[in-house]
Amino acid sequence: MIDDDALVRLAGEAPFIFGGEVLSEEPSAAVAVDDVIRVPEGMTGFAGSRVTVLLERPLRRGRYIFFADPYSVGGSIAVRERGHVDGDEAERVREALRESHANLIAERFEAAVLVVLGGLGEVRALTEGRPRGIPWAVAPLEVERVLKGPAKQHHVLVLGPRYGSRRLPPAPPLREGLRAIFFLTHAPHEALEKLGEGREGAFHIATSWDIQPPERLEEIEKIAGKERKRG
Repeated sequence: MIDDDALVRLAGEAPFIFGGEVLSEEPSAAVAVDDVIRVPEGMTGFAGSRVTVLLERPLRRGRYIFFADPYSVGGSIAVRERGHVDGDEAERVREALRESHANLIAERFEAAVLVVLGGLGEVRALTEGRPRGIPWAVAPLEVERVLKGPAKQHHVLVLGPRYGSRRLPPAPPLREGLRAIFFLTHAPHEALEKLGEGREGAFHIATSWDIQPPERLEEIEKIAGKERKRG
């Protein structure tokens, strides 16, 4: 049986988490998916499908919840198992997923130099056309509330790619009009060079996890309160 700590780690790391019935006992099992807990963004039609799971070891027929990595996605879907639990442990898995998410948010909060609720303004390109390097852009961020950092911050600049770039895969593209809670870090030197003036008030969104919906404000305020107590 997977213990709680290991389950939280699995829940935080596995791109695929789903429940289903094992229909064969081969090393690569056919699984009829009946419960989708998490799949990569944009993947539709996974529930009710039949997927191939490359098992860590053979399993008897029955219902399980799998944690898995993508192996082959095309006309059919195959995933490689990281681990599994019995099919009746769905609520335990969902609780582990909630805990792993809370842990990650706390980690990103701690890593940020400024955490604010606000909205992005007009996105302006800092590079012309489709550059060979990172397509840097800048957008003003109107601050409604500061959760970490100088309380008097009202207007800052955010540097990031204007569209997805393989040279900076974790960083999400800047989106005009996006209202969210932003976990901001120091901007990369390369981006600051493109910006020129105004460097001292410029920040960066390092990963998609550093953009959280406003509905999580209460949860993140609790994290902020815990950090202030530690300080």
